[in-house]
Amino acid sequence: GFEVPAVRSDVLGSYDSKPAEVAPGRGLKGLSNLGNTCFMSSALQCLSNVETLTRYFISNEWRRDLNTDNPLGMKGELAEEFAKLLNELWGGGLSYSVSPTEFKRCIARFAPQFIGYAQHDSQELLAFLLDGLHEDLNRIRAKPATEVPTGDGTDDVEVAGTAWERHRMRNNSFVNDLFWGQYKSKVVCPDASCGKVSVSFDAFNSLTLQLPQINDITVTAVLRYADPNRRPVRYAVKVSKMTACCEDIQKALSDLSGIEADRIAIAELDRERSLRLCFSFLKPLTRLWHNGNLRLNGDAVYAYEVPHAPKEPFEPSSYTYGSSFSSSSFGCKRTGGADLGSDMHLIVILREEKLGYGVRDTQLGTPFLLTIPGDRICYSGLQQALREATQRYIKPSARPSSDGAGSAAEECYAIKWCKNNWENEDIHDDLSFSQVSDRDVILLDFSRDSSNECFDANEERTLEDDTSWSSENTITEG
Repeated sequence: GFEVPAVRSDVLGSYDSKPAEVAPGRGLKGLSNLGNTCFMSSALQCLSNVETLTRYFISNEWRRDLNTDNPLGMKGELAEEFAKLLNELWGGGLSYSVSPTEFKRCIARFAPQFIGYAQHDSQELLAFLLDGLHEDLNRIRAKPATEVPTGDGTDDVEVAGTAWERHRMRNNSFVNDLFWGQYKSKVVCPDASCGKVSVSFDAFNSLTLQLPQINDITVTAVLRYADPNRRPVRYAVKVSKMTACCEDIQKALSDLSGIEADRIAIAELDRERSLRLCFSFLKPLTRLWHNGNLRLNGDAVYAYEVPHAPKEPFEPSSYTYGSSFSSSSFGCKRTGGADLGSDMHLIVILREEKLGYGVRDTQLGTPFLLTIPGDRICYSGLQQALREATQRYIKPSARPSSDGAGSAAEECYAIKWCKNNWENEDIHDDLSFSQVSDRDVILLDFSRDSSNECFDANEERTLEDDTSWSSENTITEG
C-alpha cells in the first residue's frame, strides 16, 4: 500500500482552464530524426503529451522553481532546453516537425552515454530526463540527511507515510509531484526459527512491467462439408501460437462445426507448385508454425469433411502410381488390396487447358476432396460423386448424366487421372478408372472455350462466415 501525494495546489491552482498556448489542435508536431534518435523522440513525445507538465513549462511557472545550484542537477540547462522544445512543439507556426538538435546537445553534455547518434534504450533516456528535470526544479536547496524507516508488516500505512515524508524532505519538485510514487518491499527470514519480517517503502518514477505474452492466435479455417449443397464455411480457430498442430485445428473445428475430429482432413494448398503437388494432406501432429511463422501457404487452413472416418489417416504426398482397386472385371465393387466397402477418396483439381506452348494450365477454383462410397467404386460412381460435389458451380448443361451416357459434359471438360507430374490419362470408362488409387489426383479439364460457359467462378468462390469468424473480423464503428 502506498499513498500518491497530491500535486501542490498553489502550483496547479492557475491551471483550471487551458491557456491559449495549449488550445486544441496545438502540439500536433513531430520530432526530426537526428540519425537513430527515434528512442529520444518517443520519450519526448510521451512527456510532451502529459498535459499538466506541458502547461507548467509553457506558462513559465517552472522558472520560479529553477535550481541552478543543485549539485545533482544540470545547472538548470536541461529544464531550459526542455521548456524551449515544448514551446516549439506547442506554439504556433506552419512547420510539421521540430528539430531537437540543441536538446540533444544538452543531454550529451551531462550524459556521455547518449553522445552521438546511435540507438539507445528509450526507457533509460526517460528515466534520465525525469531525474534531471526533477533536480533542476528541486525546491530543496539544502538536502538534510535522512534514514529510510522500516517496519515489520503490522503498521504499513504509518511506515509508508514516514518514508514519503523523508523522501519529500530531500525531493520536492513539480516533476516529483507528477511522476513519483512508492512501492513496498518485503523480506522474510527463511529460517523458520527466526521468521523476522522487514518492510520498507521506496520511491520510484517508473515501473518495468512485463508485456503480456500472446499464447493464442486466430487462424482462418475454410471447411468444405460433405454435403455438396452446402457452401464452404469460414471459421476462426484459436490455437497456440507456437505449439499448434493440425490435430488442434481438427479438434477446434470439431467443436465449432459438430463434426467428429477424425472425419476432418486438413490440407495444404500451394498454387505455385505442380498440379499433383499443389494439394497435400497434413498429418495430425504436423506443426503449423515454423520459426514463429505459419508454415502453410496462403491466408487460411483448408479442411474437408469425409462421410466416414478413414481406416488409414490422410498422409502428405500419399499419391502413388498403381492401383489398389484394379480388377479384370469392372463393376461397382472394390477388389484388390483395399477393404471391401471402405470409401475411396480422391483429390479433384479443376483447370483450364493451357493456351500455348510453355504456358501453365490455369487452376479454376480450389481443389477439393471427393469421396466415393465403397459400394460405388466404378466409373459411373465417379461421375455420380462428381455431379453431386460440383452441382453448385458446374452449370447444368455441363454436368455428367446420371447413366454415364454421352452428354454436354464431354464437350465442356474431360476427367483425367494425374498419373505423375508430367502424365495425365483420360478416364472415360471402368477400365481406365481401374488405374486410379485411393488418395490419387484427378482433373476436371475444361477446354479454353467452355470454362466461361460451364464454370460459375463466383459461386465456387462464395463462402459462408461462421459467427466465430465474423466476430473476429468485424470492425466496430464509433
